Amino acid sequence: MISKMSVPIHVDAYSGYKANERPRQFMLDDEIYEIYAVLDQWYEPSAIYFKVQSTEGKTYLLRYDEATDEWTLQSGFRWR
Repeated sequence: MISKMSVPIHVDAYSGYKANERPRQFMLDDEIYEIYAVLDQWYEPSAIYFKVQSTEGKTYLLRYDEATDEWTLQSGFRWR
């Protein structure tokens, strides 16, 4: 099942040499989703995208807009 959306979310991200280097967990509808792995990452002129897998085995596409410092959930995929 695939659902398409673009929803603002709160993300707890690892910040190493720069802010929001990679997401560690995110909150959606008062539920916290722990990120098990970053499966892919790519850059576009206006944002950074992260394809992540949660500890429950679900895959999500997160978008970070560096100019506005905002995160959104672009889509969620169920693999099981």
